[in-house]
Amino acid sequence: MKINKYENIYNYVSCIRYFNDDSYMKNEKKYNDLMRDIINYAETFGEDKTIRKLEKLLLDLKSPEISYFFSRCFSKADIKAHEKVVRESLDPVYCYLFARDIEGADIENLGNVVINSKEVEWNYQFAKLVKGADIKAHEKVVRESLDPVYCYLFARDIEGADIENLGNVVINSKEAEWNYQFAKLVKGADIKAYEEVVKENGKLFDFYFFARDVEGADIEALGKKIIDSKDAEANYYFARDIEGADIKAHEKVVLDSKSPKWNYYFAGYVPGADVEAHKRVVQKSLSLKWILMFNDLMKNKSEDINSEIYEENYNNINEYEKTKKILKKILSIK
Repeated sequence: MKINKYENIYNYVSCIRYFNDDSYMKNEKKYNDLMRDIINYAETFGEDKTIRKLEKLLLDLKSPEISYFFSRCFSKADIKAHEKVVRESLDPVYCYLFARDIEGADIENLGNVVINSKEVEWNYQFAKLVKGADIKAHEKVVRESLDPVYCYLFARDIEGADIENLGNVVINSKEAEWNYQFAKLVKGADIKAYEEVVKENGKLFDFYFFARDVEGADIEALGKKIIDSKDAEANYYFARDIEGADIKAHEKVVLDSKSPKWNYYFAGYVPGADVEAHKRVVQKSLSLKWILMFNDLMKNKSEDINSEIYEENYNNINEYEKTKKILKKILSIK
């Protein structure tokens, strides 16, 4: 067969075969016979007429997937006819893809299908990636969905979005994560409003991340939430990472926790820590592992030590925890 000469025809028929469940098209011999007949037809009537005839078979399938695929891959495809198939399918995904990828597509009419579908994801994608999209119309769908995730994404990614109204949806959702993300990444966000939601509905590390990542965050108020929790780990990280943190207040929580692990870390990695106070807590814990780690830390404090690897190297010492009587005698702890 003259495949090279009629490559476009061969590609059309191959795709019809791929998308067609007819057993005739799946039979290799019958398919080859059909292909030969089509090439002979092209020899008589020309390639263009043959392609138009084949394309009609594709259009008759009324498949938005096929019409999108052919419009994208074949330069001689009848764009308007395939667009009609896609648009009348009312499939928001292929309407979005067609508008995004096919030159000459009717953005307004395809966009209307997406808008009327009320599907939040594809309205967001259409507004974000389709040049000439009706931003306000797609935004209205997203906003009325009351979905805090897509309201945040729309405000973050789409120029001309209504930051205030989209932000109000996020605030009213009371979801700490998306209020944090909105305050962190959306220019013009009302930081105090999002912070209030985080303080009222967040968990410990939501307070930490907001204080660490959001410019203009109330460090004192967020720090107090951490302090009031009495959680040694969260207080250690807050004191270590947040500029302006009340080191002494966080340190007191860690000391009061009597945790050898977090007292070790606080002494070693928080500037201004009361090393001697933490040392006493670690010694009184009678944990050989943490006592040895603390002593080595003090010897090597000027070096850059990876504390997690360092801790792992001492894990095998736990088997000696049963020797507390000996350890107590050595340390002279009453």
